[in-house]
Amino acid sequence: MLRARKKPSKPALALTFLLALSLVKCGDDEGGCRPGVPCHCAQGRGCVYDCPQAGCMPECHDVDFCSASCGPSCKYTCHNSADCSVRCGGGCNVECHDVSNCRASVGAQSVVTCRQLSNCDITCNGPCEVDCQGGVGACNVNCRNGTAREVRGNRIVCE
Repeated sequence: MLRARKKPSKPALALTFLLALSLVKCGDDEGGCRPGVPCHCAQGRGCVYDCPQAGCMPECHDVDFCSASCGPSCKYTCHNSADCSVRCGGGCNVECHDVSNCRASVGAQSVVTCRQLSNCDITCNGPCEVDCQGGVGACNVNCRNGTAREVRGNRIVCE
């Protein structure tokens, strides 16, 4: 006998979201992520950073997931994690290594380095450079305002 599943109510979805956030090891609420100062997160369920100022430096390792939203000139580093994602303004430097998935949406003049990972999915919102080094399963680059061109091996530029 088949039974129809009821859609979860909005309060139930909100409670689920709050419970998921309570499992997060660290984030901006624990000391803040200030421009020019590395903010570390390690050995927990995950990390969530929201640092809209220029020059933020979120770093994550040995967590299930790491997510960051930062302004221009962000330096994002994520390694030894299952899932890494970042959204940043122009002039960012993103490095993901020894992870399953790395997703980034970066502004103009940004540089992204992926190495030793399964999937590197990058969206460039302007000219940028993506370097997929040894051991990258899939290197997908989406140039929103231009075309992709491969240069020097696994290096892709959006022009």
